[in-house]
Amino acid sequence: MKIIAFITEYAVVNRINAHLKLTFGAAKPPPSYIFEQVALTAARFSRLLTSPLGLRYNSGISRRGDSSARANFLLRSPKKEIQMDSRKIRFLLWSGCLGGVVLFAGDMFYYGGWGPAQLSVIPKIMAHVASWRLHLGSLTGPVGGGLELLGMLGLWFCCRQAAPRLAAVMLAGFYVRTLFIVLQHGLFGPLGFALQSCGENSGALAQMFRLNTILAKPMNVGFFVGALIWIFLVLKKRAGVPRWTIFLCPFFTSWLDHAIVYMRAPLGYPLLGGWNNVAWTAFFTVLALTYKKRALDSRLGEAAKSKAIESPDSSRRVS
Repeated sequence: MKIIAFITEYAVVNRINAHLKLTFGAAKPPPSYIFEQVALTAARFSRLLTSPLGLRYNSGISRRGDSSARANFLLRSPKKEIQMDSRKIRFLLWSGCLGGVVLFAGDMFYYGGWGPAQLSVIPKIMAHVASWRLHLGSLTGPVGGGLELLGMLGLWFCCRQAAPRLAAVMLAGFYVRTLFIVLQHGLFGPLGFALQSCGENSGALAQMFRLNTILAKPMNVGFFVGALIWIFLVLKKRAGVPRWTIFLCPFFTSWLDHAIVYMRAPLGYPLLGGWNNVAWTAFFTVLALTYKKRALDSRLGEAAKSKAIESPDSSRRVS
């Protein structure tokens, strides 16, 4: 590929010709690709003039008179896509695992304790817990939520190559779920202070419980959208993980809290209080251990070859 640069300053061209004492005579017309390159460059330059960035850049170059820089800018190469190997994707998945651990620790700061699986004792524990635990529990919300967002980004990188549109919708759903989780998690700090200051029958406490219910609705919608798309992509072998990993998806494991209520002390109560975060931690851990990008690339390559064999026209275009 040849790169052609044009000097558009006529004074510079005239000085070069006068210095070299050049005269021009064409024995035959120039080849057609010269005109094609000129047309492409002119079209690209006209698009740049219509954008604010192009106007600023073009005006700055014209003041300096640097025609070669303008030509290089017009003929610059396109941006490269972000390349993610298996190691980087696993790092994002491990970040999601760490986020689940941090959020579970926040739950234990709020109302952690040993005993049978009974959620009814949570208000009684929070009414007498130390204030530093409520502060620290609130701080774990954005930290754990940010790490879980990195894990969600790792899920997107797992399947964006095979199904980019579905992967984008899945990522949006999981992000909505995580953002509302952070809000809901941080609400328990003020809720604990309201319990300690106003008692269980205060109006402020009732409004906080109502707000907690409101936050749960968009959180559940985003979770179900993202989880169902993830399960579909895994079953279609578009995510680079084994199919059996869907059974560890929180879409299924989150329902196990109905069985944990029968677990006795001392592990029953902490597991029930933070089971949702335990489920997400196990989910990200299994994905980080089982993800294989090479297997996904080989399956995509085989699918492309089979389509090329079935459609001769497409194989000609590819070749």
